Amino acid sequence: PKCKICCDTLLYKGKPCRCIKSYVYEKAYGCENIAGLKESFENSNLQIFDDSAEISLGQTQRSRYLLLEDNVKKWAENYPNNVKRNLFFLCATGLGKTYLARCLAKKLWEKGADVALINAVSLFENFLANRLDSGYNLKMLLDADTLIIDDLGTEPMNQNVTVEYM
Repeated sequence: PKCKICCDTLLYKGKPCRCIKSYVYEKAYGCENIAGLKESFENSNLQIFDDSAEISLGQTQRSRYLLLEDNVKKWAENYPNNVKRNLFFLCATGLGKTYLARCLAKKLWEKGADVALINAVSLFENFLANRLDSGYNLKMLLDADTLIIDDLGTEPMNQNVTVEYM
């Protein structure tokens, strides 16, 4: 069997297995294929971050990335027993937010979690489809154990969708 959890029955403990959920996330909602991600905390390349120029409050790009990476790693290690249920990465462009979101998704997947990783534009396209077609079902996506939204804030503003759905 391809799936070692459900042995390709698509069910685990009477519920849809994460293998079928992942397939639906990818094909129906435009999410990333988590199993196929190459990013990992172990493969971080610190050389791409400048360690000489201060960007703010005495921090360099590299020190800012390392701080963010450390927080994300700790959150992943404690999953699903985190005191804080949500993470929000807020920093300048080019500091590794997307890379760390992908690392987090991969790590949680390896721990057996049901993970949906989607960029904000795709997420809001799904919201718009739901708004325009009441039969368009978002339930499976919104019921993921962990929903990781990349590039939140880059999505277009659609009346009666963007603010209302978020």
